[in-house]
Amino acid sequence: FSESALKEGSEEEKDLRKNVKRVIEVIVGLLKDRLESVDEEPDRKRARIEEYRSKK
Repeated sequence: FSESALKEGSEEEKDLRKNVKRVIEVIVGLLKDRLESVDEEPDRKRARIEEYRSKK
């Protein structure tokens, strides 16, 4: 980011805040998935991971 992003009310600040919020949402989503998968049986977890890898 640039110094202009640090000025309150600037468009750059709004973009920076929006992008930081988006990154935090992704991190929270990954953490939630991780917590939910702890309770799953190992076979189901392995199948879910393989399905995810095959989509890439």
